[in-house]
Amino acid sequence: MNAVLNLIKLVSDIKFTIRWYTGMAITWSLLAVVLAVLNRTQFFFILDAAPMLDYGYIRPVLTTVLIFGALLSAFFAAAYYIIRETAGEDNIELGVVAFVGFKLHQAALLLGLITIFAGYNKGREYGEMTWISDNLLIGALAHFLIVAIAALKKSDKKSLAASFAIISASGALVLYFFGNFGLPNSPLTSVSLFTGMQDSAMQEIYRSGVLGYFIIFPLLTMLFQFVPSYYKVELHSRDMASFCALAMILMLPLAGGLGLLGTVAPEILQSVGVFTSLALTAGVLAGALNVRFSITQSGKYFISDSTGLLFRFGGFFLMYFAVLRGILALPPLQNAVAFTWLNMKDLSVDVLTYGLLIIMGSMLVLAQKLSGKAWRAPVGWAMILMVTGIFCMVTADLFHGFLMNSVQSELVPAETRDAYPTPATASWIAVILSGTLYQGAG
Repeated sequence: MNAVLNLIKLVSDIKFTIRWYTGMAITWSLLAVVLAVLNRTQFFFILDAAPMLDYGYIRPVLTTVLIFGALLSAFFAAAYYIIRETAGEDNIELGVVAFVGFKLHQAALLLGLITIFAGYNKGREYGEMTWISDNLLIGALAHFLIVAIAALKKSDKKSLAASFAIISASGALVLYFFGNFGLPNSPLTSVSLFTGMQDSAMQEIYRSGVLGYFIIFPLLTMLFQFVPSYYKVELHSRDMASFCALAMILMLPLAGGLGLLGTVAPEILQSVGVFTSLALTAGVLAGALNVRFSITQSGKYFISDSTGLLFRFGGFFLMYFAVLRGILALPPLQNAVAFTWLNMKDLSVDVLTYGLLIIMGSMLVLAQKLSGKAWRAPVGWAMILMVTGIFCMVTADLFHGFLMNSVQSELVPAETRDAYPTPATASWIAVILSGTLYQGAG
């Protein structure tokens, strides 16, 4: 009985859940990097590996570990810490509920990964887990909102970072529910309510929402909390933060129409997708520049250490991808590079670049605050390797994107070059059966 009471007392302290989430965020991040290297390697080499380690399995496992493992765990760790700092530890009475949410979240991930390897994949990009895992993940988001809202209401205090955390979790809960909703027809399978163009439209709305509520909003929440705290400055402008939040909330659902560009979807929906994507770029830039101006326009001079450089480069690449996504939303460029390596639909690249930089910087600061100890020795080398790798990634993607479009343009007949790109071959069987495994007749 005493052991049970001691366990309840231990998990009642919200710092216990924060520590576990911090550890899992770092663990999932390291696993994601390994999976990403394996996944990219599979593009260039025929690996003599088990069937369950081929691209078709590793790709959904990678995106699940990246977005719903590494990034979401880091967000929960940061968000619970923000609520604790804002409301005061004495006002958080639902620490046990937070730890139950942690268990639900990690159980959802583990079960989801097992079922993906077992072949139970829903087939929706960034929504590959079964409906059981989906419900467990929704439960984790709901548990966070219960704890956060109860603590803030009791303390009658608020902060900008806490508001962004609430917006992020609320949007993620609603989006994930509608984006993955299906009728279960067995213990591990379900059927979507949408088909055809409706299903494609829902997929693109879901993709846009994942970018906003599972990636950008959580990362801005971390930046708004930890950058001013780390540099001991005030956030530059609450108005810029408010504009960022409002623009993203309004534009995210409509920006999904961009993913339908060039399809048989109504042209008005495609046009709305293009214009709202440009507006969404302005909102994201407002949030990222707000963080940058907090340092550069604070009236102080800073020489950033390795942790500070993680934040600075993370903010830089966040703006880079926002601008690139806005530029490539224009139809001529979309037609040129949408099916190349320069593919803005691949959200895993966002998390592998600025996402991991901000996650690692935030988790380092959070670990230092919880332990009271500085940990700098290996951070410098890790930061150099990460930033160098990211520069190589974005440079290669740009080069490959425009090179592939140039080669394709040379293969397409001159009379159709200015229209939508057409296939260079009419018989794809020759492509499918090419290569070392299928040489020769038959």
